[in-house]
Amino acid sequence: MLGRDYTISVVSNILELADVLEADLFSKINLVRKMRNDIVHENQEATQGGCLTAYKILEHFIQSDYDINLHLDAFHPIDFAQ
Repeated sequence: MLGRDYTISVVSNILELADVLEADLFSKINLVRKMRNDIVHENQEATQGGCLTAYKILEHFIQSDYDINLHLDAFHPIDFAQ
């Protein structure tokens, strides 16, 4: 089977069971996966909390893979309309 034969849910569960993903990180990935599914299949809108969780996951992997620290100031967002 190829990578596309497995859903993200299955892949993340396998990685968590194999202790490749920590339980907390697995839980966050699962939350974002569910949010994505609700957006795509249930026509729901993304939440600020869900987006922040997705960013924190990205931040974790960039830090662990590339040793780069990203810092998002969620309380003072950038106004791109300027």
